Amino acid sequence: MVEKRRITSRFTPPPAAEGATPFFDTSLGRTVARRMPSNVGREVADLYGIERDLGFVERFADRLVALLAVPETNRDIDTITAFQDAALIRYRRCFANGVRFRLTLEAVKQVAPAGEEVHRHFFELANKNVAHSVNNKEILEPMLLVYEADGTKAGQGIYRMFGYQDTSDITALKSLAVDLRDGYVIPRRNILKKKFDQECQDMDATAVAKLKPLIIPVGGMATASDIKRNK
Repeated sequence: MVEKRRITSRFTPPPAAEGATPFFDTSLGRTVARRMPSNVGREVADLYGIERDLGFVERFADRLVALLAVPETNRDIDTITAFQDAALIRYRRCFANGVRFRLTLEAVKQVAPAGEEVHRHFFELANKNVAHSVNNKEILEPMLLVYEADGTKAGQGIYRMFGYQDTSDITALKSLAVDLRDGYVIPRRNILKKKFDQECQDMDATAVAKLKPLIIPVGGMATASDIKRNK
């Protein structure tokens, strides 16, 4: 069974970014985190997650470009495949239906109108290349070889072909991820964060007293039910 624990000041809070308001003020004593049932706060939290995913896409793309610069005979195929799949998964997560807020095609059109085709290509590739093996980058087909001259059998086997995105495609994905993060996710998050801060500041003592403690799994994976309970 997954252990769960209330968030208290026993836990060291993450450092705030330079110039930002600290996450917690514990100067007056021990604190306890309470679950804030805020739709605005929920979206702010989700946007932090999306920003993180897009950051991974950017860094994985850089790694892929470096790996693909190696002569083909010396390439580390396992590492290339791992970074390519990871980049696709992280990008797809930003738009996938699920518990958290998701980006839409409108966000792509807003920050990078020319990137719509790039988005569709990689989103579909993530669906077909990673979630399902139905794509032109991974082909495995049973075959019978015959001699062209007389049609007699020469052998049989499995045709195998595995491909990878080229450097220009990877660079385009990175550019789109950066545009989405810097041009949409971070600005939207900053606006909503101010609204969430105001929500919290406007709560009176009676409303605060009714809030339930924030409980998280410790030493285990959070389930969808755990996440929904903290909404």
